[in-house]
Order: sequence, then structure tokens, then C-alpha cells
Amino acid sequence: MRFINVDLDILSGHPLDQLCRDLVERGMLLLHVGPHDDGFFARLETELCGYTSGPEEIICRFCDVLESLEGKAALEWESSRLRTFDLGYETTGSPPHSSSSLSHATLSRIVALGATIAFTFYHRSESES
Repeated sequence: MRFINVDLDILSGHPLDQLCRDLVERGMLLLHVGPHDDGFFARLETELCGYTSGPEEIICRFCDVLESLEGKAALEWESSRLRTFDLGYETTGSPPHSSSSLSHATLSRIVALGATIAFTFYHRSESES
């Protein structure tokens, strides 16, 4: 299993324009923002994706930025229905087991932000490696 990245997914009943502008100004990379089936959806990454050995540093960077939000951006974050840190991993079946963890401090920050954690596994066959 190889760590790939962390996406921050946000779903809201209201547009996320100010929130996304503020996050981009603070170094986040906007992958998508726009209408969604049941509201408005945004997906972001940090500039750290691809340059770190694990999700802890990336999630802490997201938390630093999210905890500093003010005004309309903070209201858009707080009123969103879904706030998910989606940790992406590539799996090949070799080695037969592996693990990844987050510290208690980081988990506490995620909870305080009202966010959840998801895991996405992208399977790649050994022949594709």
C-alpha cells in the first residue's frame, strides 16, 4: 500500500465561493467547485500532496488553514453538510498487509473542525507497477 494524497471534500446547500477563494489564497489547490446533485461541492488538495511521506503533515496543513478562517469563509465552512478528508492509497496486494495512522492530536483537530475521514483505495495490479 502506498499513500498518494489527501483530498478535502466539502458539500453544502449554499455556494462555496468565498471559502474556496480563501483556501486558494492560503495555498490550497482547487480541484473542483460547482453545483452538485444536492447542493454545491468542492474538492481541494494542499501544495504538500506528493511531497510528503504520509497524510499527517497534509491534514495538519489543512487544519492550520481551516482553523484560521474568518468571516464569510468561516460561515461557509461551518454551514457545510459534509467535510471529509479523503486519504488516497494505491494497493497492489504486495506486501500482504500494511498500516497507516494519525496521531491523537490530529484526530482531535479533525473532530473539532466537524470533519470526517474517508479512505479510498486504488487497486493496481503487480504487472502495472
